[in-house]
Amino acid sequence: MKNGNIESALTCITGAVPGLLAVYRFGSQVKGTVHSKSDIDLAVLACNPLVPGQLAELQQNLAVVLNCDVDLIDLRAVSTVMQMQVLSTGECLLCEDVQAREVFEMIVYASYARLNEERAGILEDVRARGSVYAG
Repeated sequence: MKNGNIESALTCITGAVPGLLAVYRFGSQVKGTVHSKSDIDLAVLACNPLVPGQLAELQQNLAVVLNCDVDLIDLRAVSTVMQMQVLSTGECLLCEDVQAREVFEMIVYASYARLNEERAGILEDVRARGSVYAG
């Protein structure tokens, strides 16, 4: 994604998302594994979850602005595992409120640590059996 495209995309997001706190880029664009059919993975963090129709419309608008497919997620509406993936492997492109972003990130890291503690026995059982399925 070229710098001009980034700025245009961020302008589009800023105008469409009330209470925007941050925008992250993740996936192949950040990992350096981009190929000709790669899409752009973006995540938005707002004060409140986005309405699904609003998210879909914004995703379509971004695809036009960026001239490629866009996967857009609302960080308040996805699983803890997905939140952690975005925060740990992605990059923050825009931050409107550093304190609110940091609080959200701390909550995600704490939730992910708790999740790993809760599922430690299950994961150990899977490793021991070599399979997710019983039998």
